[in-house]
This record gives sequence, C-alpha cells and structure tokens, in this order.
Amino acid sequence: MTDHSKSDVSKLVMVVQLKWEEVADTFWSAQDPFNTHYGVLARPDGSGSWYLWPDGHTRCENVDAAKAAAQSDFEHRILACITASKENE
Repeated sequence: MTDHSKSDVSKLVMVVQLKWEEVADTFWSAQDPFNTHYGVLARPDGSGSWYLWPDGHTRCENVDAAKAAAQSDFEHRILACITASKENE
C-alpha cells in the first residue's frame, strides 16, 4: 500500500492566486478567502519593498518579489492543511 500521508499534495492541487489591489501609490493589499490580509509596501526611493504578512514582514528586492513572497506564504499555509487520502479507506 502507498503511504499517502507523506505525499506531496502540491502536485495534485493548485492554490488560487492572491488578488492584489493598489490601495495607494506605494501600497498593495490582498486578502485571502479566510480574511487574512497581505500587504506590499514599496519604498518611495525604489530601494526595495516590504512584504507584510500576518506574522511579520520581510524585505524584498521589488514589488513583484514581495508579491511572490506573499503568494508563496499563502500557498504554504494552505498546503500545510491538506493531505492526500489513503487508498482503500
């Protein structure tokens, strides 16, 4: 029997993309289906961006990198809650 409890469900499912809304000239916001808010704040001098998430923040190279970091965090949180079903149960 295959041990599905250790399978990589990310190969079986796809997590939806966060939808970003520009709130101000240097700030973008996204909200997941569970009402968790993600934010991206661009430094006005162009020297990088901050990705803000529920547990803290991370400095990123640019806005796109910050949005990608937020998406990765969101996907990790979702996939951590999903497991493949076991055969013959």
